[in-house]
Amino acid sequence: MAAETSFDLGIAADARYNDNRFLTETNKRSVYLFRVSPVIDTIIEDEGARTVISARGSFQKSSDESVEEDRFTYGISLIGDYEFESSTLNIGGGYDRQSIFDTEFDDTGTFLNNSTRDRGFAQIGVSASLSETLSVRLSDSFQILDYSAFGLFNNYWSNNASLDIDVALNENTALIQNFGYLYYEPEFALSPSVNSYSYLAGFRRQVSQNTSISVTGGVSYLNDKYMWSAV
Repeated sequence: MAAETSFDLGIAADARYNDNRFLTETNKRSVYLFRVSPVIDTIIEDEGARTVISARGSFQKSSDESVEEDRFTYGISLIGDYEFESSTLNIGGGYDRQSIFDTEFDDTGTFLNNSTRDRGFAQIGVSASLSETLSVRLSDSFQILDYSAFGLFNNYWSNNASLDIDVALNENTALIQNFGYLYYEPEFALSPSVNSYSYLAGFRRQVSQNTSISVTGGVSYLNDKYMWSAV
């Protein structure tokens, strides 16, 4: 059967008005914000395979020119899910040009800076059933952030990898293990890098079709220090 291709187009718009932009008792300043955000998804489906390519943008207009909040952000990403006889493959990646106003300062909304950050990311995951009782999952993700206002924020890249091993004891209970690795490298030399290893083990109990309970404990090794944890 030939692959089928379809397109989803969406657009969102919102408007806000604030009669006291900076929460001051005197010299109050009102401002309106208007934003429109289109997105288009290209969906390619075949037997056991689904790929989604997304392109998105967002333009925000402000009545307060001194705040410099007119900005255009955009991004593109690819997500793929592929099923095989006894395994699945998940891949993803993309790029975003984001406004710092919508990321680090979304809660307060009073940051007077029109700076942006570029975010690139990639991820891959493989799950496989090696026997009736043994299944494994291996995943790795990579991210890099680059700020236009370097000095206010620290550019960095990070890598996060994990290996999960599940051993089924019966239909509803399994022993679970997780081996994790995290690396974080900032560009600013005075900020320390992070190099972390972790191991967790425990069990998972399926109590209903949509509910499961997991109990785990383990150890982490972070920058020459060991730490114990339980979840």
